[in-house]
Amino acid sequence: MFSKVIHVLERVVHPLNAIAHRVAMLVLFLMMLITFIDVSGRMFSKPLYGAFELTGFGLALLIFYSLGYTQLKKGHITVSFLVDKWPKRAQAGADIITHLIFLTLVSVTTWQVVQQAVRLFNGNDKTADLGIPIYIIATMASIGLFFFALALLLELLKSVNEAVKRHE
Repeated sequence: MFSKVIHVLERVVHPLNAIAHRVAMLVLFLMMLITFIDVSGRMFSKPLYGAFELTGFGLALLIFYSLGYTQLKKGHITVSFLVDKWPKRAQAGADIITHLIFLTLVSVTTWQVVQQAVRLFNGNDKTADLGIPIYIIATMASIGLFFFALALLLELLKSVNEAVKRHE
């Protein structure tokens, strides 16, 4: 039923989340480098100026850009010892309900982060030390959340397809 839609969505969602994951890996490397330079500089009384801000922003990007990839790889923690004992139809129903709830929550969160980015842009908010516009990070976070929402939508459609296929 949803096979064509799922196939098209997979061809979009997987590459987008793979790119986001690579960006997250690069950000993690840069955070490690910043921390190393900052700690090493402290030995010579020259810590890296703005390291705290940069690692904070990096952590935000690392988290938001890894969520979708982790969802697609089924890397999020699940407690399924009870659900695994249910009949297949009940398992499919539970998956649909769970994915629908999470898709709704992530979609609302994405929208709120976009609105916050707009408010930060209009308010011209910047960081204290480096003067980095905060809306840039909020915008990038909303992109990561959007990719996560797409991954959840894909998983929801797969669950619905499984539920329909089993009971035709």
